[in-house]
Amino acid sequence: MSAVGVQAVSVFFVLSGFVIAHVSNTGERDARSYFLSRAARIYSVAIPAIILTLVLDYVGSHFDPNTYMLGPVQQVGPGLLLRSITFTGEQWTAHRFPGTNGPYWSLGFEVWYYLAFGVFIFASKKWGLLATALVLLFVGPKVALLFPLWLMGVGLYKLCAPPLAVNRTVGWLLYSVSLVTVSLYQLFPQPRALPFTNVTESDYIWCLAQNYLIGALFCAHILGFVVVSKSFTAVLERSSSAVRWISGATFSIYLMHLPVAFFWPRFCRYQREIR
Repeated sequence: MSAVGVQAVSVFFVLSGFVIAHVSNTGERDARSYFLSRAARIYSVAIPAIILTLVLDYVGSHFDPNTYMLGPVQQVGPGLLLRSITFTGEQWTAHRFPGTNGPYWSLGFEVWYYLAFGVFIFASKKWGLLATALVLLFVGPKVALLFPLWLMGVGLYKLCAPPLAVNRTVGWLLYSVSLVTVSLYQLFPQPRALPFTNVTESDYIWCLAQNYLIGALFCAHILGFVVVSKSFTAVLERSSSAVRWISGATFSIYLMHLPVAFFWPRFCRYQREIR
């Protein structure tokens, strides 16, 4: 993953917390609807993504077997397939994803945040905190340590709810300074560790700090934007249909793009060789 790709994960987790806070506040107000909706949303994309990965990897390995054996590929057996379906690929020190589908790792974080949050808000006050702690204990420290980053999205949703306590001047400062700060940060050396790195790795603390820095800056940027959003109303209204369509496809694109990107050049090269 590139430095920007690692930072995008922080943004993704904050956005996820924001969206889940919204749906649990507006539509999915009981445990049954919340968990059924989350399962339907995840599995409706995850299962096709696994199938697509297996098919493309199988066909692609006949075109270029060495690359599929030596590249960033994890051979899928029954155990890995079970981990993929149950989203336990990142449990404790594991880092497992199906075939060439490297981005699938993030579901080993994301799904457990859905579960932990749902358990906390829908369980009784007596057992909610304990049940949440047990969920995080089950998946392990590297997942648990980024849960507060995800919760920043929940907090951001609460801050963005009217009436806003931030005036327009502060809003413009939050919107612009956060953007400038993120841009300047790219000039500095980036941590080598990745979000799925074992917490015992020497560079992990730096990576963790970066995750929270980017998450905080993103929260500031979104809060600032909400405050000054009326200035962008005309542009947003013209592009609203396109934005909604693109946003609806982002999860599918994210979870399926890498097996396709890995397969396609090898298929094209094979076609050229047989002509």
